[in-house]
Amino acid sequence: MTKSIIKLISTTALLAVFASGCASFPADGVPPVGKLPDKSAFRNKPSVFLDAKMTTDMSGGKNAPAENKPGTDKFKEVVEKATKDANMFGNYTLDPFKGREMDYTVKLELLNQGSAGAAAASGFITGLSLFIIPGAATDHYKLTAAVTDRSGRKLATYELNDSVTTWFGIWFIPFMGKSPVTVVPEVWENMVNTIFQNISNDKLMQYSFMPDPDNRIAAVDGRALGLR
Repeated sequence: MTKSIIKLISTTALLAVFASGCASFPADGVPPVGKLPDKSAFRNKPSVFLDAKMTTDMSGGKNAPAENKPGTDKFKEVVEKATKDANMFGNYTLDPFKGREMDYTVKLELLNQGSAGAAAASGFITGLSLFIIPGAATDHYKLTAAVTDRSGRKLATYELNDSVTTWFGIWFIPFMGKSPVTVVPEVWENMVNTIFQNISNDKLMQYSFMPDPDNRIAAVDGRALGLR
């Protein structure tokens, strides 16, 4: 009898895990970016090294952030997609060795902050209730960006903050299409696009309409850097 009850409980718990849903909701701390400025008319567009990495701190600020290698790889994928779609640069690279050949460097560091203890406690309660009591975990993202020219001169710095809350429980099965696998990269991409928009609005980079064989400025949209 006891074995039958244990088996029933185990089976029910397993089914609850598979039947339970999760759904992620962005805080929209960074307003959605519409269409980025059209730079297609420029004959010469700048080349850019995108120095991207992701760090994580789940200690609630008690420890220094540590690089998250899998997160960095995923973040680089998002950065590359955003860069291709933006079409703001004549050439770009995420390779540090090729970065020295680029006109500008945009250093992007994405920090994921949260509390592992709070998330674990919420998950424990949700699991104990067979996912009837919902639980939630929030990832807080801070994106810092520094723009430098080829000489290493800093042109601007930016900081953006957003977050994604993921809820777990059987009540969120109808929202399973809004999974963290889909929502989180969308939030990251919007943050990167906002950085690109700020760079364009602040006219940090050099664009020219005409060929520039002498490497001089001719009809530019951006800061005049002279010879380089």
